[in-house]
Amino acid sequence: KFNDHANPTIPYMYHCHMLPHEDMGMMGQFLVVDQAAVNELDQVSFDLYPNPTNGLLLIESSVAIENLPDLTDQLGRVVSDQCSVNVLSMNKMELDLNNLPSGTYFVRIQNVVKMVIKD
Repeated sequence: KFNDHANPTIPYMYHCHMLPHEDMGMMGQFLVVDQAAVNELDQVSFDLYPNPTNGLLLIESSVAIENLPDLTDQLGRVVSDQCSVNVLSMNKMELDLNNLPSGTYFVRIQNVVKMVIKD
């Protein structure tokens, strides 16, 4: 139990100490959220498409996107600064991922995280 360690922005990490295992997915992160905040998180949803993408990624949210989404790679490094953003409306934007190498990335909007694959 993580009764007093809830933090919606700093993830905990789990991993295997054998590097080949980490490379095959036995490493990840999770957020610990306050039980009282779970209902609020359930109301936020967003879609990423096309997924996988070849460079241009559309993000459509059920709520207004107040801040630019966080984009991280598999190691948790922030790569948002390598993307250009085109805001289409209050709840829709386009990210240009063409400057990023092929791989798996995570998009976070208001503490909801989804995965996108760039070919």
